[in-house]
This record gives sequence, structure tokens and C-alpha cells, in this order.
Amino acid sequence: ILELLELPLREEKAVRSLEFLTALAKASDGIRRLVGTSLVRNVMVDGKSWLEEVVLRETNPKMPKSIMGALHRLYYQLILDLVFKRHFLELFVEHYQIFLQAMIDHKRYRTDQLDEDNHSLDRLDDSGAQCEVLENFSVQLFTVPALVPVVVKKGLLDRMIVS
Repeated sequence: ILELLELPLREEKAVRSLEFLTALAKASDGIRRLVGTSLVRNVMVDGKSWLEEVVLRETNPKMPKSIMGALHRLYYQLILDLVFKRHFLELFVEHYQIFLQAMIDHKRYRTDQLDEDNHSLDRLDDSGAQCEVLENFSVQLFTVPALVPVVVKKGLLDRMIVS
């Protein structure tokens, strides 16, 4: 799937692959755990997991919205499993500054595109890093009381607050 995310011509295949994983994860709690665990433990280049690599690519301004949407549907399905949710939370907090900067850059990009008459943002080109991970998953991750102490214990929450 990572290779499919690279090539614009393969966007449809990437979306279908992600939708397949989402449907598979919906089959049962056991299969959801298996899918999530395999995405977290599957180590890629530079020692990053598949999940870390994909989440960080979401800050890329060229990431098609169709792929982002399919990824988010997969994440929403997988975070129903607390084991995956814990890994996702650790990854989220560890890279919080990157996500925050991408969101700021995107908002700045959109604001800079406003014309002199301050026309609606709805008309603007929506390219640029969107970093919807930050906006869409903060509430999902920090509303599980059992997970927040894990992040505090690892010192990740302190880094996030300082960011």
C-alpha cells in the first residue's frame, strides 16, 4: 500500500486496498486486532512501522483526499481496539509537533490565498498539507482515561505540551 500512496495513477488501487483492510477489520474484534497489530508491528525502512510511515505521509500536501479519507475510515475502525489505540496515541503524541506545523502551514496557505475582497474560503484551492489527523483524532485518543497515564509515563505528553 505504501508504494500505491506514491503514485497518483494508483490512487484508486490504494483506496480499494485501504477499504479492504477496513472491511476486514469490521469482521470481528479478533480480526480487527490482527489487522491493527500487523500495521503497527510491520517495520518498514528506517525502523518505522507501516502506521508511522503512513501517518507521517498525511502531512504531504500531495496526498489525495480520497486516500486520506480511506485511511481515516481505517483508523476509526482500528481505534476501536485498545491495543491499536494505544500505539496510535503514542505515535500521535510523538509526532504532534509535525502534525501541528502541517496544520498551521495549511491554514496559513489558505489565508494567504484570500483575495483583497475577503471572499469565502470555500472557493479556495484546497491543496497544501491538511493534517486532518490532528483535527480528527485528538478527541478520539484523549478521552480514554486508561491511555493518558501511558503517555505521561513515557514523557510524551510533556513534549506535546511544550510543542
